[in-house]
Amino acid sequence: MMSSRAARIIAAAGAFALLLAAAVGYVVYAANRGADASTAAADGSAGGGTPPGNVAGVVAAGPYYAFKSSALDRDFGRVAVASTSDPGRRVFVAGLRCNRLAVAGGHGLCLQLSLGVTVGMDASVLDANLTVTHRLRLPGYPSRAKIAPDGRLGAVTAFVSGDSYASMGFSTRTSIIDLATGQVLFDLEKLSVTKNGQAFHAADFNFWGVTFQPDSRHFFATLGSGGQTYLVHGDVASRTATVVTTGVECPSLSPDGRLIAFKKRVADDPVSWRLWILDVASGREHPTSEARPIDDQAAWLDDRTVMYGLAATAGASAATGGPQNPSVIEAGTSIDTSMWAVPADGTGTPRLVLDHAWSAQLASAAADANASSGAGAGAGAGKTP
Repeated sequence: MMSSRAARIIAAAGAFALLLAAAVGYVVYAANRGADASTAAADGSAGGGTPPGNVAGVVAAGPYYAFKSSALDRDFGRVAVASTSDPGRRVFVAGLRCNRLAVAGGHGLCLQLSLGVTVGMDASVLDANLTVTHRLRLPGYPSRAKIAPDGRLGAVTAFVSGDSYASMGFSTRTSIIDLATGQVLFDLEKLSVTKNGQAFHAADFNFWGVTFQPDSRHFFATLGSGGQTYLVHGDVASRTATVVTTGVECPSLSPDGRLIAFKKRVADDPVSWRLWILDVASGREHPTSEARPIDDQAAWLDDRTVMYGLAATAGASAATGGPQNPSVIEAGTSIDTSMWAVPADGTGTPRLVLDHAWSAQLASAAADANASSGAGAGAGAGKTP
């Protein structure tokens, strides 16, 4: 007889397949319905949503949030910025929509689902004012994006299908991108991995959720294999990685490099996670005070505060009457979400940061300039990977 855990895993696979199909269907519908609106929104004409504004002015003025608008209106999916001093006043970027956004070090990455003969995504590399400088076409459905603090490298993760080893019908593909050239350097599947001092390899390896250290050479990521998840510490230059610990998904390194925020799976439930913190030096873990389930790769507001996304009360996943965790598919397509923050030390109460927003990042032109000027200070950072 099938175990309850196996049944939940199969159900999760089926749910993902349905969500992916629904996501693609929604995008087709939205594209047909909103093509004229998108064009109008890009040039600020009447009827096309909020006209684009002075993004460069917001970026230059001080710390700001960059995010995808998730309000269920004509601005849905558009990229916007808002000053931390006035987060309710959002300024939209002209002609840019994303499923997933990352901003750091004077660069950005915008991942947008792109439909053709196969499902793929357009990965747009952005400059400091969120203007597109390079475009890449990559396979799969957009999932995660991160940029190194100095802005030299980015990482993108997509859900892909068709791999023979994908027991649940899908797998992940994670690529490291040189943001100066817009070229893919390598996929994480090419890494040589060690575990307990021994070579570690399996046909079902999946990597996702990259987070960079300040030197742009070293990073952490999740490795999934054999029903287990591992935190790995990788080296871009040597194309190697070492298993650090288990049970860590979608890591996000704090600005000072001391802590990692991550998704910790709820015991005996393959599709529910809570927000936890890992001390990098000691290896000790503890939960945050956020008790609601999440499915997001967190961001940091400072060395002590973590930001993450949840479905808004009116969203499709909130039928129970409160914010719940949207899947990466839902959050990328058709529901309203909000960004929340909580102290990393396990104390305090979650607070709302941004309404109608997803994939938000806190950025600062001054901090980005300092990070970029210090790029050569880290181990091996003087070499181009």
